[in-house]
Amino acid sequence: QEELGRLPTTASARVIAAACGGNGMLVGAFLRSAKQQEILVESRGRYVLEQSRINLDVHLADAVIRIQQRLDSADATALEILALGGAEEVTFLAKYTGADVGRLVDAGLVRQVAESRVEIAAPIHAQILRDLIPPGRNLQLMERVIQRSVDHGSLPESVLWACENGRHLETRLVLEATTLANNQLDFPTAWRLCQHSNVLGSRPAFAREEVRALMGMRRYQEV
Repeated sequence: QEELGRLPTTASARVIAAACGGNGMLVGAFLRSAKQQEILVESRGRYVLEQSRINLDVHLADAVIRIQQRLDSADATALEILALGGAEEVTFLAKYTGADVGRLVDAGLVRQVAESRVEIAAPIHAQILRDLIPPGRNLQLMERVIQRSVDHGSLPESVLWACENGRHLETRLVLEATTLANNQLDFPTAWRLCQHSNVLGSRPAFAREEVRALMGMRRYQEV
């Protein structure tokens, strides 16, 4: 309410809080961006969020950069890996980056998704950070950790990361990742994976997933 001058609807507030992982800095940036991108609109005296997917802009970039700059280099690198590759083993993050994963958990920046694995707590943080990482840095991280990430299975983020960096993966793995992304309602990621499927050869299963992704993005006004 302080940022908007009036309250959002209950449903909109719930979506915003989930996207931002309860991080006040990200919530403020999300609200400013959503208003500017005209996806947060007034209706009957309340604000309504018309779609949950939001594009990178100066407000969100500034918030994520400030979060990253407050961390030491090891913790910041751990978040970059999580943004690019999805959930990762705590022991691997600590060994490869030297990060204090427990400190990141306590700060609310990452959360456990399994007994020994963590992911970035705020989906919008992961989305924006992924977009902000320069290509050279992206490739540097990928060369060191992508095979381990892919070995976990068909995580959409890991598979997309590998595809975007020119890695040749089994068609089965890319299809599994695409299907999983659609099942998780992450239609933009599914769509990007479908584009990489073109180089693997046309298959009816990919065509089905491409239709699912397109329909999902239309539903959330993404196309």
